[in-house]
Amino acid sequence: MSKLREVKRPVGVKTKKIVLSLPCILTKEEQRLKGLEMATKDHELFKKQEEAAIAKEKFKKEAEAISGAITTLARVLRDGYENRSIECKEVHDYSTGTVQIIRTDTGAIHEERAMTDHERQTTFIAEEDEAANEERKKTLQKAQRLHDAPVNA
Repeated sequence: MSKLREVKRPVGVKTKKIVLSLPCILTKEEQRLKGLEMATKDHELFKKQEEAAIAKEKFKKEAEAISGAITTLARVLRDGYENRSIECKEVHDYSTGTVQIIRTDTGAIHEERAMTDHERQTTFIAEEDEAANEERKKTLQKAQRLHDAPVNA
């Protein structure tokens, strides 16, 4: 039979392995590698900061555009109208000396004013055909009816 060898331990002593983080002096090669790693990380940080600045500027511009749209919509809602490009006719009535601006979409008179001296100065124009005169009269009559009609509140 084989005998197991007994290890004698001193009485009252306990030993165990542990791992601690302790200072270690770097070799020249370790210092060089850490320096390269630090330079790389510094460059990465610089790039991320650049990206953040670009993203922040883009975000700011987008937010300003949205804010501007909200302001415009609020004004339109508050005022109850918005300006749009509407085709109009400018009618010069030499018999009354007035100029009327008439909306072609509704036929309403947008503006009526006295002719300026420049507008009163005309050159000789050959007599217009009757169809054009009739159309002008109808447009003026329609505009006048709309102008004189009571406004519904």
